[in-house]
Amino acid sequence: MKKKIMSMMMSSFIFASMAASTVNAAVPAEPMDIPEEVTEKWKAEFSYNDIFKMTKEGNISDVFKEKKIEASKIWTSESVADSLEKGRFPVLILKPDNIFSSYDVFNDDGQFTVYEADLGKISGYYGVPETLFTVKGKTLESNDGIYERYYECIITPISRCYNKYTDRVAAVLNYMQQSPDFDRFCEEDMSVDFLDGLPVSQGNINLLYNLPNEKYVRGDVNNDGDFDIADLLTAQKWMINSVDVLLGNWEVGDFNDDESFDVFDLILMRKALIEKSE
Repeated sequence: MKKKIMSMMMSSFIFASMAASTVNAAVPAEPMDIPEEVTEKWKAEFSYNDIFKMTKEGNISDVFKEKKIEASKIWTSESVADSLEKGRFPVLILKPDNIFSSYDVFNDDGQFTVYEADLGKISGYYGVPETLFTVKGKTLESNDGIYERYYECIITPISRCYNKYTDRVAAVLNYMQQSPDFDRFCEEDMSVDFLDGLPVSQGNINLLYNLPNEKYVRGDVNNDGDFDIADLLTAQKWMINSVDVLLGNWEVGDFNDDESFDVFDLILMRKALIEKSE
């Protein structure tokens, strides 16, 4: 039987220049421009895929030590899953200046400056792969009616596999901490009221994404709720003749995380089964 997870669970984290509904959030600092060449240098040093691999292999601490970032701020797939299970999710707050443009508008109340974010720049500027994440967001209006640099952007991993979902969340959280645009972390409370969507005018998040209602077990390609020798045999038969053999969920069999299921995954699947039986 597949393990159920709370249907209220939502996606991973938010880029923002303020966090009105966050828990333990410090008052944001004044916006500070980060020269584009500084961020380009950071992107040249590490890619998301580099950090993903280091996070998964457990040697991301070397990078954090080099960057003088506390080891306690390292995220793992397990810590992300634990946070989500407790009804909380990590919020990553960035200085968004480099993805904003601005223009002035005039009305009866005077002149106002409107700041707009280019969502297309999120994946390009911050190096988040479009094939692995979807991005949505909006610029909010402050309570007094004056447009400010308040931006919320939710990045959601694309995956039916719960393990891969949490792997990607952990990696991108670790990755963004290396960015010169990084500001701080806090946590969002995934309460019922919060998930129902509070009014945007109050500065709350209303772009919500649910996690799958089931945890797909890594390696369980035949979708029976367990990872065992039957999955290996199913995978072998499917690779010989994919027409006559039903593969329930190929994504959970993608052990090398290359977004495909092939003989290399079969080798890793066999290795995982051996390690599981030891």
